[in-house]
Amino acid sequence: MLIAINQENKLIQADDAKRGIPYFCPSCRQAVTVRQGEIKIKHYAHRDLTECDTLAEGESVEHLQGKIQLRDYFEQQGYTVELETYLPQLKQRPDLLVKKAGRDFVIEYQCAPISINRLKERNVGYASMHLPVLWVLGAPYQQKQLAGATQAKFATLHHGQVMNCFWNTSDPARHLIWVPWIKIDGINRALNKINYQRQLQRQLWQMQQALTCKRPEVRLLQNQMYQMQRTITGIPWYVHNINGLPGGLKGDHWDVKLKIILRLENDSQSFLELLDLVAAEEWCDFGGIQCELVQQMWLQAVLKEWLALKIIKWDEEQFSLAGKLKWYVDYQHKLADLDEFLWILRRAGMLIN
Repeated sequence: MLIAINQENKLIQADDAKRGIPYFCPSCRQAVTVRQGEIKIKHYAHRDLTECDTLAEGESVEHLQGKIQLRDYFEQQGYTVELETYLPQLKQRPDLLVKKAGRDFVIEYQCAPISINRLKERNVGYASMHLPVLWVLGAPYQQKQLAGATQAKFATLHHGQVMNCFWNTSDPARHLIWVPWIKIDGINRALNKINYQRQLQRQLWQMQQALTCKRPEVRLLQNQMYQMQRTITGIPWYVHNINGLPGGLKGDHWDVKLKIILRLENDSQSFLELLDLVAAEEWCDFGGIQCELVQQMWLQAVLKEWLALKIIKWDEEQFSLAGKLKWYVDYQHKLADLDEFLWILRRAGMLIN
């Protein structure tokens, strides 16, 4: 805890506290002591935590340092920042309450695990006070590849993309790190320079593996393909994931895109009809943004790509196929056509260099 009150009921930051003077928790009004060891920075700690349910004692060095650094960062941007302001209506104490020109928002600097239910409770509380909240992830969340459920839990919309926000306490530049959550060929990653030929070959191999593993959802699609005298591996290259899509879909992107193509082969569809199809798939549980918004972004990205490649068209508020798509007899036949498909993508300006 970095903020306490003195006997005059004034807020005192731990750095300004003096030994020998009594300080109290602003929430439970119980006595706190000033602590500073060789490792932890100066902070307050309850003498007895049994009657305070708004604070979590034992904060890590990372958490304490991060809150102070984030305060300094936002103050340098011209904001007014309050550390650990107690909100009695919610019985919550956000790490930072940031203010500028009447636009208040909350920063939660997260280093420890938190359940999605608890996170949602906090978000709902802040929303009841019209306080947007940004969850900023510390070092423990930067040590490894984050699972989709974790990314969804802390995701936010920033500049029209689904993103996660990080803060590195050891980075001298000290700025917010925004990482887009983009999924491509089953991997969560931000896109940079990509070998598209290898990527598409990998996706084709993964489809082949999905068939041999006999995944139930793939088997259903394969049975549908057999009835149409087609195969999963023979689906058009356009169904593959080219430049990535917003994260959140639990399954593979290609099988949902295939379902859309099959639906369009039968009849033209409105955006809402296609959105219903997409929403019926299994999606991650988002903690801070509406899953429906992510689903719309996902579908819009797919349709925008296909419109640019001129394989679908938009007419009278309906999407339909612009012509017959090329299906392949087998794995090798499709692989032999990959160079031509890459040439089509380059001509359409679809590849990232």
